[in-house]
Amino acid sequence: MNRLRLIKTAYTALAALMLAACASDELTDGTVQDLPEGMYPLQIAGVSITAESNAEPWGADTPQTRMAENTTDGRYSSAWENGDKIKVQIGDVTPGTYTYQSSGLTVAAGDAYAYWASKADNQTIRAWYTSSGNETVDLSDQTKGLAYVVTARTTANFNTEVSLTFSHALAKVRVELTGEIASLVDNVSIKSYTTCALSQGTWSNGANVGEIKMYKVADKVFEANVYPGYQIQEVKANNGAWSKLSTAVTPEAAKIYKMGIGVTGKSITLSTETEEVCTVESGKCLIIDGGRKEQSKKIVIQDNAKVMLKNVKLAAPTDEGYTIEINGSATLLLSGTNEINGATKGCPLVVKEGTLTINGTDTDKLTLTGGTDNNAGCLGLREGASLIINGGHIVATSHAENGSGIGSYWTRLLIPFPTCGSITINGGKIEATGGSQSAGIGAGDQCKCGDIIITGGTITATGGSESGAGIGSGGSGEYSSECGNITISGENTVVTAAASGTDCDKIGIGGKGGRGGICGTVTIKAGATVNSTKYASDHIGRIE
Repeated sequence: MNRLRLIKTAYTALAALMLAACASDELTDGTVQDLPEGMYPLQIAGVSITAESNAEPWGADTPQTRMAENTTDGRYSSAWENGDKIKVQIGDVTPGTYTYQSSGLTVAAGDAYAYWASKADNQTIRAWYTSSGNETVDLSDQTKGLAYVVTARTTANFNTEVSLTFSHALAKVRVELTGEIASLVDNVSIKSYTTCALSQGTWSNGANVGEIKMYKVADKVFEANVYPGYQIQEVKANNGAWSKLSTAVTPEAAKIYKMGIGVTGKSITLSTETEEVCTVESGKCLIIDGGRKEQSKKIVIQDNAKVMLKNVKLAAPTDEGYTIEINGSATLLLSGTNEINGATKGCPLVVKEGTLTINGTDTDKLTLTGGTDNNAGCLGLREGASLIINGGHIVATSHAENGSGIGSYWTRLLIPFPTCGSITINGGKIEATGGSQSAGIGAGDQCKCGDIIITGGTITATGGSESGAGIGSGGSGEYSSECGNITISGENTVVTAAASGTDCDKIGIGGKGGRGGICGTVTIKAGATVNSTKYASDHIGRIE
């Protein structure tokens, strides 16, 4: 059997592939007749995905590396991913299965070619690809990736090569959220057919209508690929109640439908009339508006709550405790200018458990100022608590011994010593300063911190006086301060790290006296900029 080889075609920017033909003198003379099974493979001159001729084309205009979505000048396109399985069928015989690779189609072990079974003219050739890999596609949950069905159909005479031009059998629905709290929406669903299936060469819906969980493409943007024909009338966000659309949509194959949906939420304005403690219950979404006026209040945010801080300026209501307390995994969306001051013996913001996610733009600011007692941290993470910063301008300054700017801190009450979870910074403008013997970002004195992962943003981190790394572990008192692995990556990532004390790493170990500090592996990926050096290759090792 002849082998595959890669060729180029003029009509498509995608890679094309050729199955070498069996020589014509191998064929038997005569009119239409059946052929021996498994001897004459179909010649495929090229594969492409075409755009439909409508205002919102959904096709393949540029080379890419995956069957996924791309926008160029507002146009959408799709392309193959290495490993995609493409089924090809001649007439009604058993389909062949080809595996797409950038170097050309291959036939994997256990798969078979598509073979000619007759010398007839005008034989029907069908081909299809599904994201599920089989002839039944589940459309109901696309939160981890979009569902795809692309098909091709042509006719050809025996032993002539064919070009397969695929088109989308599904339609795309794109939801673009607007409104003050749109960024707090984690999930969006619509109602449509939950499955589609292939039967005797024809695709059909699975008849069942239900919830389609959409894929989050970007902040405030969700997509799902749906089977055509069902009128979409309902949508819901954050697992809430279904809402009727003002204009229903009946999608057609290979077309894109954009829906603009406004999102509103409940709001509270802090004043002398509001309670001293404002509690956001689990699962709730709330805008807290401070009106740019200083208030002596405490905010408690429960698990799975989502809160917008809008021009909030808080002074701790007591000398102890936390000004903002996070009790579980929650999301903070920054808006305007926010200033949070810690109590003398408490953090301005503490995550007691779970993971706090902070979102915002560079013009949305959160200034955190820690208390002066050595029981106080700043943006404090308690036992196992983790932090993800996706954006916003955050200034975190610890004034207490034993407290990092962002990370763990010691209250002198916890044994074994405090160990926070991971700290991830994906973007934003971050300025963090540690207290005495503590890291700017990482572990406080005699505390521990998990891994620190920086993939984006502009970060300035300064260790505290006496000892403490800019990023890493704190000083070394009676017990060592520890930090996990530190990884910095991203072409647009700019990190400036400094250590105020002596004998400290800028990134790595904060204190080398006493029992000594501990830090995992420090990795700076090629492209990242650290202390004014843009790394051309990966660097492994502490920055002293």
